[in-house]
Amino acid sequence: MSDDYPAASDSTIIRECKVAGKILITTMICPKSLYKKRWSVELDIRHIKNTMRINTLSCKTTDMVLKEIWVYPGL
Repeated sequence: MSDDYPAASDSTIIRECKVAGKILITTMICPKSLYKKRWSVELDIRHIKNTMRINTLSCKTTDMVLKEIWVYPGL
């Protein structure tokens, strides 16, 4: 298995944030890289909505969003 994957380090630095009563944990420490990742997601969602002319996605789970996109009129 060590040939396929690099050895895990002895320690990991994490960032912990509390948002809306939930604790979020990430290994991305740099706020700039966190913002860049979030911005990429926002652009992807905007692209999907503009391309398919969808005003809102009402689903909350990944599976349901995929289903809503596939059954959306206009495909």
